[in-house]
Amino acid sequence: MNMTAYQSNLVVFDDIKNMLNTACNEGHSGVLFISSANGVGAGFSLDNGKIVDVAYKTMRGNKALLNIKNIERARFFFGQGELTLPVINNVKHDLPDTAHILNFLNMTNSEILSSTKDESIANRRVMIINDSYVVRSIVKQMLIRHDYEVFEAGDAESALFIIDNEQPDLVVLDHIMSSINGKDILRRIRATEFGKNLPAVILTSDESLLNKNIVSGSYCLMPFKPNDLLLMISDLLSSDR
Repeated sequence: MNMTAYQSNLVVFDDIKNMLNTACNEGHSGVLFISSANGVGAGFSLDNGKIVDVAYKTMRGNKALLNIKNIERARFFFGQGELTLPVINNVKHDLPDTAHILNFLNMTNSEILSSTKDESIANRRVMIINDSYVVRSIVKQMLIRHDYEVFEAGDAESALFIIDNEQPDLVVLDHIMSSINGKDILRRIRATEFGKNLPAVILTSDESLLNKNIVSGSYCLMPFKPNDLLLMISDLLSSDR
């Protein structure tokens, strides 16, 4: 495959993902530039097949991935040897490994997350706080399959007791529960010495919250895709460590 290629017409994003996947598998270095149907620029920077930078407009890293994933049609250009993405925001960013990124974009089989272990998050401990037994069970089984140790609680008092005794590495909690909302629980966690910097993911169905951050945490839209939540948890734990 000629890895220096220009696509003048709009193509479905799957074609671009296939090119990125091939570039990674064949160990190429360069930048895959993307121009979406509405003219928004994005790109992936590769170094010997490893994705080392991701950008969308002025965003980099994990936040950029969430926006790029929603592109439906775009043009692309792969610049061999060029490693710099021309975006304004040049702040330091953290990315999960290439296998996780490809899986997050639905380019590879889901088994890749299991076969590519991230030693930095191995055996990390996650606390699930949700008054829905079904949601707790779904998240719990997903995390256990990826080698996380999991604790769970359906109310604030139980959650605070378990967090104080078990000291997990991260919490996943619901935005709205029957007796208290997730932000109020998080405020109580943050008021403790151990919990003041504890990373957190708040599950929410309110899309307006997605571009807002909480201290050491993020919002994840429900219903969530397992790989989306896994990537967010992995990113927070890697950054925390």
